[in-house]
Amino acid sequence: MTHLAQDIFDDARAGRTPEICQWLDQGGDVNARNERGDTLVLLAVYYGRVELVKELIRQGAEVDARNHNGQRALAGACFKGFTPLVEILLDAGASVNEDDAELKTPLMYAASYEHVGIVKLLLNAGAQVNAKVDGKTALDLARDNLAHEVVPVLEAVTET
Repeated sequence: MTHLAQDIFDDARAGRTPEICQWLDQGGDVNARNERGDTLVLLAVYYGRVELVKELIRQGAEVDARNHNGQRALAGACFKGFTPLVEILLDAGASVNEDDAELKTPLMYAASYEHVGIVKLLLNAGAQVNAKVDGKTALDLARDNLAHEVVPVLEAVTET
């Protein structure tokens, strides 16, 4: 990877929106990837860079792109508990039910880490509550991780 390309991914991590915009204005690819397959959106989401994510989406960034490990931006936002980013990604059309390389859905991450508000957002967006990984649903993972505030939310909507 060239020095310039590495700088752009560092800018994404740091949330340097003006630098990214300048690079894009000069012909940079909004869906560029680093050596791990991370896109600018994925990195910006993982580091909580709300304004940069909005700008990248505005410029046509693919919100459901996976890196080489199968990770997607929505799952990252759910894992980290970044509610505003979950809202932005859902509004941009991110798939609420796609799983990652571990076969976990965004709902499973939000439930496991007791992000109640995100669980509710995902449910309102149509998240499937009965999806399973290793035989466990989001509700099972919430119970396993002692996510006590999430359990009743998921119990109320769990299909039997």
